Amino acid sequence: MEESLEATDELWSLANGPNLLVKEYSGCIINSSRFHTRDLDNRRTSQNSGVLTHGDHEGKLHDFYGHLCKVLEFDYICDKKVVLFQCEWYNTGNTGRNRTIRFYTYCTSINMKSWWYHSDPYILPSQAKQVFYINGTKLGEPWNVVQRVKHRGVFDVP
Repeated sequence: MEESLEATDELWSLANGPNLLVKEYSGCIINSSRFHTRDLDNRRTSQNSGVLTHGDHEGKLHDFYGHLCKVLEFDYICDKKVVLFQCEWYNTGNTGRNRTIRFYTYCTSINMKSWWYHSDPYILPSQAKQVFYINGTKLGEPWNVVQRVKHRGVFDVP
């Protein structure tokens, strides 16, 4: 088998690095969901900044809950682009007072005052799922219940 010595456009673009001017947006539509930054949510009555992603924590698959802070678009040569979500993650580790509390099998309550993974805030938009945070948990402040979004007209068929 003979390997090509030529680089693809994608590899060449990444090797040269992004343009120094990064575009920042207050929202993005991805995975049939409209995401807004937390700053924009604070000025509105609707909530579209809640984010859920699955990732690795201490060698195990873990749900990370947080809020979208920035939508960043990096431009590369050859008209290539990469979009990243910068998020603030709530501490959902299962130790001490910062643990995630699950009620039955459908409700998750998290501490909204405890932050986690400050040095690893970025995910790809394709990794994001939308959630809402609801007041009124029996634990009181600062705990909120997480409500996962099920969009109308979108079916999860295997």
